[in-house]
Amino acid sequence: MSWEKNSLTETDWKELQLKLSEKGIVLATKDDHKRWNRDTPSPPFRLFTSLNGTPIWVGKGAKENEHMTFHLARGHDLWLHIRDWAGSHVIVRLEKGNNIDPPTLLDAATLALYYSKAKGESVAEVMYTSVKYLRKPKGLPVGEVLVSHLKTLNIRVEQERLQRLFGGVAGSF
Repeated sequence: MSWEKNSLTETDWKELQLKLSEKGIVLATKDDHKRWNRDTPSPPFRLFTSLNGTPIWVGKGAKENEHMTFHLARGHDLWLHIRDWAGSHVIVRLEKGNNIDPPTLLDAATLALYYSKAKGESVAEVMYTSVKYLRKPKGLPVGEVLVSHLKTLNIRVEQERLQRLFGGVAGSF
């Protein structure tokens, strides 16, 4: 079998695939990649990063909010939501034992406001707590949760913060 670049014959290729598959290694083809990209669902959240590199997840809809909050988030992560308005759940991924820093809290709260029906309001109240303090009783509509140990924060949209979070993309926020 020849190992020079681009010199594998069809027989060599099949032999290589067979040997690798015997070892549990499967080579993906271009068709596999196309199928994977098409068949693989996108994550149930939009991903943002705070100034210090902390991941912030923003849910895409009621079902996605619920899945993200109760199946992907950890108990010590921080959950945020705009108060008294429909909107996305926001999760700040925190290392166990770490507290959130004020700039990251403001980033996450700004995203909670931006991805809510209160987006046009000059000031809105954002509630937050650890994920471990959320419950989903039977019969509660999709996307709704019961919250305890709640804290609140009044937030106003800062264009510079949004621009940084969106990667400097120009446009109206």
